[in-house]
Amino acid sequence: MVLDERGKIADILLDLDDLGPSGFAVALYLGHASPAFLFKTYASRWSDEYSRRGLMTDDPTIRWGLANTGSTRWSDLAAIDHAGVLDQADRYGLSFGATISVQTDQGRSLASFARADREYTDAEIATLTGAMTELHALTNPVMLRDSTTQRALTEMSIRMTRR
Repeated sequence: MVLDERGKIADILLDLDDLGPSGFAVALYLGHASPAFLFKTYASRWSDEYSRRGLMTDDPTIRWGLANTGSTRWSDLAAIDHAGVLDQADRYGLSFGATISVQTDQGRSLASFARADREYTDAEIATLTGAMTELHALTNPVMLRDSTTQRALTEMSIRMTRR
């Protein structure tokens, strides 16, 4: 991966941080057990609770993102939130959100973004979708074979994770 591409990825992630004031989770190239890279900026209180309670299997944003491509607001997922994951997230300031799912022949990437103050606008969701599409393209599996690229993305992931 050339420095320009690393810079683009870092810039996109910084922009996403602005668009997810209550945090985000970006999972690039989902595998059978985990994504190739995970960038997560949710507050550690929520991340710890989410992990402790094993909410991933009941998370409607993940179920929707694995079954669909495109985007959706969290408020549109209430009917499939049987375990009340989104209500629990709301208690931690993740009151409104958007989920983006991108699929190509190389794989699928999934992201969710949260805010406390209001629903995401259509324009914001379009921006998030464009950013996720670009991240997905910039981190394709061919590029991930390079150990320098893997190290650079891993370092970015560690730096982005809030504690």
